[in-house]
Amino acid sequence: MAKLSSGQKIQKRLVENITLLWTLCETPDQPKENEIRGGYGEGRQLPLVRERQLVDSVAFLSASTDNILEVMAVGIEEDLDKTGMTIRLASNTGDLSHVTQGFNGIARTLEQASLRDIFRQIVMLDEPRILSRLRSSHAARTRKTAGKPGLLPSLRRTVYDESIHSRDEPTRARITSIRSSATQLFQRFSDFEAARGSDSALSVSRDVLIDVLIRIYEFDVRGLQTVLETSPVIEPSLKTYLPRAMSKLGRYYYVACDLIDAARSSKYTLFRHVSVRAIEKPPLDTAFIASHSAGFDQTLQRVTRSSHQHGHKTHDSASVSAARMKFQSRMSNCATPWKIHAEIQLLLFYEQQPHICRPRIISSSKSACYLCDLFLRLHGEFQTPRTHGRLYDRWILPERAINDPSANGRLLPVIDRFNAALEAKIVHLLNHRRRPFPHPDESVLLLREPWSSNSTLSRACNQGSIHETTDPACTGSSGDHAEPSSNTSPGSLATLTVSTERDRADAQQCLDGMQADMPPSRPIAIFRRLSRGDSTCCKLTNRHDSLIVQTDTARIHVSWDFHSVDTAYDPFATDRACWVQVKWLACDGQTAHNDGSFDCIDINSLACSHDRIVEGGAALSSKELALQREGHIILVKYAFEDPRKRDGA
Repeated sequence: MAKLSSGQKIQKRLVENITLLWTLCETPDQPKENEIRGGYGEGRQLPLVRERQLVDSVAFLSASTDNILEVMAVGIEEDLDKTGMTIRLASNTGDLSHVTQGFNGIARTLEQASLRDIFRQIVMLDEPRILSRLRSSHAARTRKTAGKPGLLPSLRRTVYDESIHSRDEPTRARITSIRSSATQLFQRFSDFEAARGSDSALSVSRDVLIDVLIRIYEFDVRGLQTVLETSPVIEPSLKTYLPRAMSKLGRYYYVACDLIDAARSSKYTLFRHVSVRAIEKPPLDTAFIASHSAGFDQTLQRVTRSSHQHGHKTHDSASVSAARMKFQSRMSNCATPWKIHAEIQLLLFYEQQPHICRPRIISSSKSACYLCDLFLRLHGEFQTPRTHGRLYDRWILPERAINDPSANGRLLPVIDRFNAALEAKIVHLLNHRRRPFPHPDESVLLLREPWSSNSTLSRACNQGSIHETTDPACTGSSGDHAEPSSNTSPGSLATLTVSTERDRADAQQCLDGMQADMPPSRPIAIFRRLSRGDSTCCKLTNRHDSLIVQTDTARIHVSWDFHSVDTAYDPFATDRACWVQVKWLACDGQTAHNDGSFDCIDINSLACSHDRIVEGGAALSSKELALQREGHIILVKYAFEDPRKRDGA
C-alpha cells in the first residue's frame, strides 16, 4: 500500500469525519439567515448591504438550467480605481462557458443602463430555467417537468375551482380580479406556446415570453394566497406551490430593475465597466480514499479519543449496526463523485491570488450547505448570506490547495479547526439523540430595497410601507440602508420609509413575492386588516418578523430588527418576543387631541420613498409614534409585554 502524502492524510481525516457525521445526521442544522457584519470597509465603494444585494441577484441569475446538481457561486470584486468590477464565477460541476457568455451580454448592456435590453439578456441566459419553472411544453424533459401540467394553465384552472368563494365583499372582488389576471396570463402563455412551436422567428416568441414574465411580476401573489385559502378542498401543496412559483418567476424582472437602479445610481462608479471571469475547477484525485480510509469503529474511536469523550453514550446495537453499514457502504462507493463545492473553489482561488481585491460575500444559486457555511465561518474572511443546514457527504477539499505553499500557512489552521468542529458535532450527536431536521428547501427568494429613492423599483415595485427600525446605522450619509448589526441597541432613532398612495398596489407585489417564498423556518410577515377606530396587536418572536397592516388609505410595515433593548434583556431567552400594537384613531387629524403621549409625523410632508430619521420613534420609548395622512392618524407602539394586559384588555 502506497504511503499517503501529508495532503492526502488531511483529506482522509476530513472524509472520515464528514462521512461519520453524515451517517449520524444528514441535516445537522436548520435553515437560517446569517448575520452579515460590517459596513463599507476600508477602500470599498459598495456598502456591505449593497454588495450582498448585488451578489444575491447575480447568483440567482447564474442558475440558468434545471440541473439541480449544478450549483454556482459568485463573488463581486471592486477594481482598485473604482471604475469597474469583476463578477467571479465558480461551479461545482465544471463547464461555465454558457453562463460566462450570458453574463458578458448582461454586463455590456448594464454599462448602457437599458432596462428592456438587460431584461432580454437575462431571459436569454436563463431561458431553460424559466421554461422549466413555467412547465412549458418546450422545456427540457426532466423529473421536474415530465408529466406535469403547465404552471399558468394550472393557475387558471385552480382559481376557477367552484370551492373558491367568500361572503366578504372585498374578498369576492379579489377573487374576480385574480381570475381575470389568471385568464389573461393563460392566454398570453398560450400565445407563447404557439409561437414557440411555429416557424416564426425565435425573437418573436422571446418577446412574448418577456411579456409573460412582466405580467407575472405584476401579478397579485398575496391576493392569490387569500383566494386559495377560501377553499377547503384545494390541496395544501397546491396552495403553497402556485404563489411560490409565481414569486420566483416574478423575480427575474425584479432583478433586472434592481441591476438597472444600481447602474444608474450616481453614487457607484463600479458599473462603468463590468467584466466576467470564471475560475477553473481544481483537479481532484480521490482514488486513494476507498483503499486507505478507516472503518466505522476505527473512525469512531479516533473521534471520541481526540475529543476526550471516552464515556459517550452508546446507542442500541441495532442503530449502531445500521450506522456501521451505512458508513461502510458510503466509503466504498466509487460511483458517486466527490465534489469541490463552488463556494470553496472561490475561497481557494482568492487564497492563491492575494493581490486581488477580495469580495466580502460569497453567494450561491442555492443556500450554502452545512459544510460550506461552517468552513467559511471558520475561515473568517468571507461571509455567506444563508445556509440550508444539510450535509453533503461527498464534500471535499483538493489536495493541491492543501499543499499550496502560498496558502497552506493560512488554510491549515482553518482545516484543523474545521475537523475539530466536525468531531465535536459527532460527539454531541452521540451524546444527545434527537429527531433529525427534515430535508430543507435549498432555494431562496429574497427582495431588497431600491438603490436610490427615485429608482426603477421605487416606481415599479416600491415596498409601499412605513418601515421602522431602531438601528441608527440604517441610514448613512449616502442614503443606503445597512443590515442591522449584532450589537444593535434600541437607541432613540427610527427610520421611516414612506410611499404615496398610488404606489400601494405595486408595493403589494414586492411584499407578496417575498412573503410567498419565505420558508416556515425563516422570518415571516403577518398580515392584518384594520378598520377605523380599531386596533390590532401582534407578537413577533423572530428577528426580522414583521407585521403588515392594511387600512383603507395606507399600508404599514413594522418590523423587529434589533437584538436587545437594554443590558437586562437576554437576547438568547427562549421566550423572547416583541409586541407591536397599531391603532387607527376614530377621530380625524383636525379633532384629535394630542396630550403629549405621542409624536406625530405628517406623511404627506415626506417625498415618495423618502427616508427620515425620527427622534424617539416607536422604539420602546414612552411615547407612541403617530403617522398622519389627510386627517387619518395611526399609532404604532412596541413593547416586550402584551400591551393589552397593561391596558386591561
